[in-house]
Amino acid sequence: MSMVNINNFEMYYKKEGSGKVIILLHGNGESSKIFDKTIKKLSKYYLVYALDTRCHGKSSGDIKDLHYDIFVEDLKAFMDNRNIKKAYLYGFSDGGITALKFALKYPNYVEKLLISGVNIFKKGLKLKTRIGIFFKAKFSRSKVVKTYNQLMLNEPNMTFDELTKIKMPTLITVGKHDCIKFKHSLNIHKAIKNSEMVLVEKANHYNYICNSPAIGKIIFNYLTNQPQS
Repeated sequence: MSMVNINNFEMYYKKEGSGKVIILLHGNGESSKIFDKTIKKLSKYYLVYALDTRCHGKSSGDIKDLHYDIFVEDLKAFMDNRNIKKAYLYGFSDGGITALKFALKYPNYVEKLLISGVNIFKKGLKLKTRIGIFFKAKFSRSKVVKTYNQLMLNEPNMTFDELTKIKMPTLITVGKHDCIKFKHSLNIHKAIKNSEMVLVEKANHYNYICNSPAIGKIIFNYLTNQPQS
């Protein structure tokens, strides 16, 4: 089991393959396990790291420290610890929010940015999803579930103007039936000038990412300049 002590907690990570580095960041309440099929695809061509965010999966941490800005610093500490100077950075959902914020703060660490199912403020989510998050954040009997949802209830608070500062090549994907509003994803794409956007047919927020070979193919095609089929 691969663990590294950074920022006063133990971070679990998977490492597989060789070549240029790509880092995978999972979503809220998940772990790197959702990327097992993605790792299998990408590790044939790249050195893949898949991280468990603090207080997720096999990583430790104080549940009170769930903020995207903290996740950004955890990622930088991990890259510094592993002596990773620059990487392709992929993030799904909450991991994508972390990736966006990381690219803004530490652009020299990011070769290319890839994000899926990302909102930059709460109203980027469809109303039904926001209502579900509100009730879990306020009334869940599980402290962990409550805290996970409080993060999504209160953050992020970014603007499209901020995203115009992102200069590295960027891929944005969203499912046709995603909980992210399509217009919100489109506006993220418009704000990041050097970006491409892929609308994934027959997809919701999760089914082409979690335990699916689909996102690995999308990522590979983007990184190798092949058309998305």
